[in-house]
Amino acid sequence: MKQLSALILITLLFGSFAFGQKQSKESKKEQAKYSGKYEKSTLNGSELPVMMPYNRWINPAGQQIYFGNHELENHALDCSVSPDGKWVAVEGRYSVVIVSVASKKIVHQFPLTNYFAQGGVMNTFSGIIWQKSDAGYELFWSAAARGGFAYVVEATWNSSEIAVKKVFMFAAEKPAPSALPNELAISTEKGKTYLYVVLNGTNKLLKTDIATGENVWSVATGVAPYGLTIANGKLYVTNWAGSVPSADDKNVAGVPWGAAKVDPKTGATREGTVSVFNPENGSLISEILVGLHPNDIVSDHNGNYVYVANANSDNVSVIDTKTDKVVEQIEVRAGAELHSFMGSSPNGLALSGDGTVLYVANGMDNAVAVVELGKNAAANGVSEKSVVTGFIPTGAYPGAVCNVNDKVLFVANIEAEGARIPFVDNKTGVISYNSHHMMASVSIIPVPNNKRLKKYTKQVVKSNMLFRTDLANELPRKNIQPVPVPARIGEPSVFKHVVYIIKENRTYDQVLGDMKNGDGDASLCVFGPRGYAQYS
Repeated sequence: MKQLSALILITLLFGSFAFGQKQSKESKKEQAKYSGKYEKSTLNGSELPVMMPYNRWINPAGQQIYFGNHELENHALDCSVSPDGKWVAVEGRYSVVIVSVASKKIVHQFPLTNYFAQGGVMNTFSGIIWQKSDAGYELFWSAAARGGFAYVVEATWNSSEIAVKKVFMFAAEKPAPSALPNELAISTEKGKTYLYVVLNGTNKLLKTDIATGENVWSVATGVAPYGLTIANGKLYVTNWAGSVPSADDKNVAGVPWGAAKVDPKTGATREGTVSVFNPENGSLISEILVGLHPNDIVSDHNGNYVYVANANSDNVSVIDTKTDKVVEQIEVRAGAELHSFMGSSPNGLALSGDGTVLYVANGMDNAVAVVELGKNAAANGVSEKSVVTGFIPTGAYPGAVCNVNDKVLFVANIEAEGARIPFVDNKTGVISYNSHHMMASVSIIPVPNNKRLKKYTKQVVKSNMLFRTDLANELPRKNIQPVPVPARIGEPSVFKHVVYIIKENRTYDQVLGDMKNGDGDASLCVFGPRGYAQYS
């Protein structure tokens, strides 16, 4: 067969794919094959398990709770356990919710519009923490709005409702349109309580006196700082894109604002770092190379070790805070022994009470990896090297995990079950689905014993359809006719050239479904020649 040249528009989403395209015959067969093998449960109108458009099942363990305004984008971004272990605060895109550990139910929801009357205010990537006060407990979290406004909110919690006490504002600095505050830390030093905050937009770390609101110091970090923790009397900050490139670095590309070191072969960032600062004056102590796209960072209870989730390296870096050296890199991919070309995106961390077990939220695996820490990674480590003992299935794209008293895990699922809330056009009646229209979910999972963990691990392997990687790795067959996407690596395709255009948050059918020469569904096309202006 003569090979064809083609232009392929491929729609990508951040963390999830929008529904609205026809399910393939192969996908329908797989769904029929596997759906009968799961115990089904109906929660909030959804029948679990559900198939995502990227051919992975969502079949979470434990109990699922959902929240969010159906008219808005909903994501469960981060979570934090109160000091008394009674409450879990969950940072949503447009709200903060409080879950009772005892009842496992949402007892309070705080929409941001309760305080920010101007609207358009959203919580940022992560960064919600508790602080014990004389009157009880307080919550701090990060938010941003249109027009360059950025905030850290300080609010009280009286066991029944959240009330805003104070708002710290951070100005935008060019070229960034927003300061974008992210993860936070609170420390009491010499009788005063200070707030530390990383500014993802302006590449800075700030120290603020909570009582007066006075800025004590502000220092430069690496590129796009994200995570923050305090350990051994030092501040540790993760930098998504590593250190600032030098003036003579030729392999540099623009990030949304500024520049970052990139790999000339892939175009992706080529390093990730952790910056270590002196909390007294903000001086830089050291810069530690870790994996790619480091995000969440936590320390053990004694401050001896720091753990860094490297989303684009599929591993966790362990830093010894006495030497500020990486002492171990822990591979956390599900099915790592089967393939080398599918990522897991570890992006949330929590430790067991004794510091010997690390829980890692693997976004693309839709699972939490359970890691038994070794002698080089924990004060009480038993084995020589750290080892993944199993995986726990969650909702779609877990972004954070909280361990409550070593009894139950609370997992914030950024994508929940995907985009399953329909938009109905008032004029045409056309139904469409968009990745910005979904509920947020939290998985509440009792900490499993070894027997249960083995069962969960098998479930994760099945839900991620890792058997597909075995098929792709088999030797190419002879005399196979070209198809658009070959079943095995090395088999022929009908396409000779592929132009890869990244367009966020739209499916093929939504944009090109009305093209007769494509295998689309015109009823799902809402961005065609006549509809684009209406929906743009």
